[in-house]
Amino acid sequence: MDAIKNFPYGLSLAAASSVENLCSLLRISSCRDKLPFLPNELPTPLNTQLPTLPSFETFLSQNGLEKGWKSAYKYAFETDSTALGVLTTKDSFVVLLILVLILRRIKSVLFKMFTTLGYNLAVSTHGKAWQQENNEKIVKFGEYCFRLAYHSMISIIGLYLFFNKPWWSDTPLLWTDYPHQPVTVGMTWYYLMQSAYNVDAMISLMELSFEYKLQNPFGGKNKLIQSPLSIEWSPTCRGDFREMFIHHIVTNSLVIGSSHVRITVPGSMVFLVHDISDVPVDLSKLANFMKWKTTTICCFLTMVLTWIVTRMIILPFVIYKSVIFDSPMIADLNYVDPRTYYMYCPFFHLMMISIISLHFYWFHLFIKIGYDLAFKKKLVDYSEHKDGEEKKVAKKEN
Repeated sequence: MDAIKNFPYGLSLAAASSVENLCSLLRISSCRDKLPFLPNELPTPLNTQLPTLPSFETFLSQNGLEKGWKSAYKYAFETDSTALGVLTTKDSFVVLLILVLILRRIKSVLFKMFTTLGYNLAVSTHGKAWQQENNEKIVKFGEYCFRLAYHSMISIIGLYLFFNKPWWSDTPLLWTDYPHQPVTVGMTWYYLMQSAYNVDAMISLMELSFEYKLQNPFGGKNKLIQSPLSIEWSPTCRGDFREMFIHHIVTNSLVIGSSHVRITVPGSMVFLVHDISDVPVDLSKLANFMKWKTTTICCFLTMVLTWIVTRMIILPFVIYKSVIFDSPMIADLNYVDPRTYYMYCPFFHLMMISIISLHFYWFHLFIKIGYDLAFKKKLVDYSEHKDGEEKKVAKKEN
């Protein structure tokens, strides 16, 4: 409970650190002493309290190796606890950028294949007229096919790497020996892949939600100068765009933050429960886009059950509970400066509470969908259209 008692102190430390970093960024003298509500002393930077993970150059020097493909392979795929295991290092950033570009290239190829599949299924199931009237659904069909492929693959990898780990039943092990827990090769690449996908997911959300057009900056109404770039809502925009946008911001913050402070073991648990529950979500959306009612109902029920177990039980009552009650051992046992622990606590609590709150919000949408299905005999995906699909169709007809 010390973490709760010291929460205000942690907030003041975090604020002081932010002011210090801002002053450093602006190249001005520190103004922290002019703000009486901030503490005068800050702990030493976190990176000075954590074990140094070797960069590729350091690895070559330590092992007497020459730069080349063989040494790069040995560094990346045969060596634990390297700088690749921390997303805020230069080595990791370069690899992450390459992975994002590769992932987007693979996605562009698969997206065309999946969209073509969607067109063919639409024609064979509902006819050419339905296919032409529901082009937006088929575009989303291609997107969710890719999501399903990724979530299925990464769930299998996550289960292979982490399913039999003892920390699922003995959560204090998540924090034992911090920050000297090894960052294994599997954990390193699991984090890199997850981070690359989350960056791509953020980009894809913006691509699906907005239409971008170049326009004459001097062609505005009343001869006013206008922006050369026109940004408008896209017909394929999600109904819960705001919530999904916040979710991506929070998720990317958790990914980068947990890697930076070396709490990748708890982070991997958060990843895994999300990915497993995303598989039936993707399946139910694909079935609903094609209007396969029986398949959609089966996938929907599976999705709700999986969502409850993973995101409403395991995440808040196993993982986040451990963050609240077990992680203070980091400060109590002086694994790092206790002030450092309290300084980072507010950020991670805010991110975890935000993401759990979003899960409960989406579950409330599931209840609305289930109610419509049970009592109105219709299936409306409120996450795709804020007021429900049928209302959107009615507006088009008017």
